[in-house]
This record gives sequence, structure tokens and C-alpha cells, in this order.
Amino acid sequence: MKHLDDEFLAELALDPESPVDPDLAEHLAACELCRDQLHSLRRTRQFVATADPNAFTAPPPRVWAAISEAMETDAEPTAPTLLQPRRRARSGGPWLLAAAAAVVGIVLGALGGRMLWAPATQPSGEVLLATASLNTLDSGIQEGTAELVDTLDGVELRVTTQPLANPDGYLEVWLINTDGKRMVAVGQLADGISGVFSVPQSVIDNGYVIVDISREALDDQPQHSGDSVVRGKLSL
Repeated sequence: MKHLDDEFLAELALDPESPVDPDLAEHLAACELCRDQLHSLRRTRQFVATADPNAFTAPPPRVWAAISEAMETDAEPTAPTLLQPRRRARSGGPWLLAAAAAVVGIVLGALGGRMLWAPATQPSGEVLLATASLNTLDSGIQEGTAELVDTLDGVELRVTTQPLANPDGYLEVWLINTDGKRMVAVGQLADGISGVFSVPQSVIDNGYVIVDISREALDDQPQHSGDSVVRGKLSL
């Protein structure tokens, strides 16, 4: 199977809403490897874009020495083989490192060339992927927020709202596709205030990025009731 071009995935990671050729979109939907690579690049982009410069420290001289040594090693006659067209079989390690570096380079340019160093620690091991403001549909008043977070256990959707109530039923959290037609239920907002829901990355990658909370009746009907309380689109 021929996988998607590295540069294309890097560009898509930087601009998720850029138009995609239908054939490429079809491949991305079917290829788990390319989706995983895109997911990793998006995490890198999000980390760089939201990084606090005060949380970074410059590396000690020995790190620069190691980098210089590695660059000298790469300059050996065998190095040009790394510049040949990408092989069909991708291990993910070297390719991902190079592609992530490309994304970081582009983002750094957009940030005005500010130098960032690797953070000393990441205690939680979590990465904020996207956020959304949850607003009422009629008045547009913000009543809550949603966060898409990559954790060690997978991707989670975390919803927090002002107290919501549905005395005749329950509150359901949905992810609606950008086509405005398809949707999936991710769980109930049991206390009417907050909830954490596991979401497969493939669902997000396929355009289910609009968070919706609806009032549902106890009628055993799995369809959306049409009575939405708040809604907002995740900004990836």
C-alpha cells in the first residue's frame, strides 16, 4: 500500500481544515498508520503552539556537543541515502522524527522564530489537542467548555458546563460531523455539570468535532431528540 506523502501530512497537521483531495481523504480514513502519523504530528503542533516559554530551559553544552557529533556523522558519504524518496515500508521512528521536526520548524517560523527547548518534565503525560466553547443555540451565550485531551490511556473529551437540568429525562453528549448530518453519542452528562468520555482518535479524524449536549427523554430512542442545550466546534 502506498502511504500518504510526509509533506502532505505535515501540512494537514498545521491546517486541519485545508481542502483534501477525495482520494487522499479516503486513504486517510482507511489507513491506520497514516492516521497515527497525522495524530502524532498534530500533537507536536499543539504542544509547540501552546507551550509556555517560561517552562523551557536551554540544554547544557554536552547536548550541543552530541548534536554536532551527530551532524558530522550524518555528513558521511552514506548520508545521502536519507534524502532518497520515502520507502513504502515505514518504521515510524525516523520518519516521524523528521516529519515532526518539519512541523516544529514551520510553527516556529509562524511564531516569529522564537527558540524553544525541550521541556524538563511532563508530569501528567497529557496533551491538550483542542478546545471548544459551548454556547446556547438561540442566544449564543457561553454555558460551558469542552477539551479534547490525549492521555496515556487514550483520547478523552472533557466537558464542563454551568448546571444543566432535564427533569423529564437525561442529558446526552454528542459529537456531530462537520457535514451536519452524522453524529455519535459519547455518553451522558450524569450530574448536569461535567463528564469525561473516551473517544477513538479515528472519530475525530473523520470530522466528528462538533460537541453537542441535548435533552433526551426516557423513551428508549437512540436518535438525537433535536433539543440541543449547548453546542460548540472543537478547534484542532
